Amino acid sequence: MDVYLVKTDAQGGVLWTRTHGPEDDYECAYSVQQTVDGGYIVTGSTASSQTGDTDLYLLKTDANGDSLWAHTYGGDQWDEGYSVQQTADGQYIVAGYTESFGAGSMDFYLLKIDTDGDTLWTRTYGGSGRDEGRSVHQTTDRGYMIAGYSWSFGAGQSDFYLVKTDANGDTLWTHTYGGTRWDYGRSVQQTIDGGYIVTGYTDSFGAGEKDLYLLRIAGQAPEPDVSIEIIPDDPPPVTVPQGGRFGFTGTLTNNTEEPQVTDVWTMAVGPEKAVYGPFKEFHNLGLAPYQTRTAHFSQRVANLAPLGFYDYIAYCGDYPSMVVDSSFFQIEVVEGVGSSQGGWVLTGSFLEGDVADIPFEFALLSNYPNPFNAGTVISYELPTTAHVKLGVYNLLGEMVATLVNGVEEAGYKSVTWDASEVSSGIYFYKLAAGDFTETKRMILVK
Repeated sequence: MDVYLVKTDAQGGVLWTRTHGPEDDYECAYSVQQTVDGGYIVTGSTASSQTGDTDLYLLKTDANGDSLWAHTYGGDQWDEGYSVQQTADGQYIVAGYTESFGAGSMDFYLLKIDTDGDTLWTRTYGGSGRDEGRSVHQTTDRGYMIAGYSWSFGAGQSDFYLVKTDANGDTLWTHTYGGTRWDYGRSVQQTIDGGYIVTGYTDSFGAGEKDLYLLRIAGQAPEPDVSIEIIPDDPPPVTVPQGGRFGFTGTLTNNTEEPQVTDVWTMAVGPEKAVYGPFKEFHNLGLAPYQTRTAHFSQRVANLAPLGFYDYIAYCGDYPSMVVDSSFFQIEVVEGVGSSQGGWVLTGSFLEGDVADIPFEFALLSNYPNPFNAGTVISYELPTTAHVKLGVYNLLGEMVATLVNGVEEAGYKSVTWDASEVSSGIYFYKLAAGDFTETKRMILVK
């Protein structure tokens, strides 16, 4: 199989044909556009690059269809390009899907490519399921609209999935459209009034198994009835050790003049696209018209969580399949406790007076960062109310700081030691709570 490029006259008569691609492999072409120099830009997929199962393929030709350059893009799995457009700055935007990168089994894949075929930036969009970008269109604000379908979000098996980005490919909004069955978006274009026209097929509506589906979309995505936002205590990506904890504030909002009921749940998508969670589920949360609920949460990371970057995601909707809105930030799990005990545990609630999760046993966790300069966080866990004493000692066994000394209620605790007034070296911190005692080592470097 090879790329097959055909130039015709106005009546469809063939002027010339060209094929592109090495022998003994296959290349597929899915999209072509004439460029401002009279040549053509073509995208598709190739199995000849040896990088992965297939790679996204981009071919630039002159006005006669002869190759000027060809490049491949992707990782070690399946990556394909379905749509290409020359941008207002003379470069190229390409959309398709990737299995090599992103959050799910397949994700929207957007690439900005310069005139020599070199990558300027790439972005992925999607959830834990299959999300395939089929069409990209540069919008009048120099951003991009991508259309395709999603198995991660929406009302049915799959739904039309629109992603609106700014000029750098960063998400401005996303939205799904469809019913309870299969709805696939194939093409999108901006209309002269700033809206969008999208087409594909639907198995949810119409007269037969599959019908042509045409949607006219306003210039801005409709605001969801209920929206959720999570903001971490520290700027993302939030660095957290195995067995450590991070905090965030969650906000749940009813955007309508009618009462709403929603479920809320949190998950994480980690290295190798592994999905963790849900860590906690809140069912049938009631919201009065235009009501907002805000609460602080604390998420413990499993002691044996794989190292690397994770997307930490909060959803609202009808658990588990109907997502109305979502919000996420990135965390990086670094080497930490490494014990066989302890999993992902989320504490906090949108409900006033809700009983928080309680640890199963006493524990003293590794401080973070370690080594550290001036300040470090020490976390510990109390399954029952107890008198707690947490102190810091030098190599001679002399106490240099008392961090906690008093009765504390059960829960997940943390305290920061400000070591700006002591010299560099090795220190020990000791927790005594009830009959439990444990000591760990830390290193101060100035």
